[in-house]
Amino acid sequence: MQVTIDRELFARAAKIAAAVAPRRPAEPVHGAAVLDAGDHGLRITATDGETAISVVVAAVVETAGSVAAPAHRLAAVLADAPAAFVDVAGNSKALKVEAGGRSTTRVPVWASTEAVPAPSDVQATLTLAGPAAALRGYLDALGGLPVGSPERWGLNGVALHVRDGVAIGVATDGHRAAKIGSGEAITVAGDAPQDALLPIEGLRVLSRGLALASGVATVEIGEAALRAVWDGGYAWAATLAGTPPDVVSIVPTSHTLSIRVAPSELAGAVTRAGRVAAAVTLTPGAESLTVSADGADGAHTETIDAEIEGAPEPITLSREYVIAALGCVGGDVAEVRSSGGLSPVTLTSGDTIPSMDGPDPLVIIMPIRR
Repeated sequence: MQVTIDRELFARAAKIAAAVAPRRPAEPVHGAAVLDAGDHGLRITATDGETAISVVVAAVVETAGSVAAPAHRLAAVLADAPAAFVDVAGNSKALKVEAGGRSTTRVPVWASTEAVPAPSDVQATLTLAGPAAALRGYLDALGGLPVGSPERWGLNGVALHVRDGVAIGVATDGHRAAKIGSGEAITVAGDAPQDALLPIEGLRVLSRGLALASGVATVEIGEAALRAVWDGGYAWAATLAGTPPDVVSIVPTSHTLSIRVAPSELAGAVTRAGRVAAAVTLTPGAESLTVSADGADGAHTETIDAEIEGAPEPITLSREYVIAALGCVGGDVAEVRSSGGLSPVTLTSGDTIPSMDGPDPLVIIMPIRR
């Protein structure tokens, strides 16, 4: 193969592909990037067996063909090659990158591209379609949901279900749970697989791929894999087997306390209080909320404006969980609801009713015993 290509565009694609390929793979070929030159331009594909990404870059193709080269080494060569365009030539022995006659780099290649594993077929039962930016935003939101460690079966990924044409992602790590729905810009067709969880790293890979896309894209989800497809590329990830715990049953159906507050003000107060302790206490007043923490590193107390309804009982929560929840629910007003004691605490945006159905984000946090 032999092509001439824009160095910056090629470097960006190579960097994204290298992010998928492990630096120290168990199988050396999993560290490869396959370069395929043809009528489509130059396609670069990389996989680690669990995720994959494939991107097409416009190029002047003098000779069609394909080679498999070390992904990270290729990305490093292209990152600072001293030319706006590079000439890339490869055969069964080496890949040569020449930068405007000023530098030439040769990297080793695999004897055959057939040794590089190809992603499996998705066999999608659910398809999300819409602007690439909207899909990427939703994948990023799903990737921000709380999940447990990779070893915790059923708690290590995001489950999807469809309600009234909305795809709803639900996840839990055993201490908190959250859900978020697809927006109006995304069209949902089909139904989600029953026994498959979406891996956080897989969602991130799909999001990185969609960062290269413009216009309309799709996300296809099946029992064994999911894939984002756009004009000129795709990103793929294997799903996780497992069914998450039923979190619907822990959603409170009533509350005795409601706190309405600006998310940015609460996040700031919790961040400052959290510098002295991992747990923060929210104490409602007549028209204000006191955020406090007391630990080995000192004590902090801060009062912010809030609308309070109901019994003003203090709530102690994880600093980390509150910050993450506020980032998930978004909006101009966050509402914290509690039924007192150690009952689950819900965080929603505005006047949203806590429910596992519907597109509105919801976070449930278990309080800390003090």
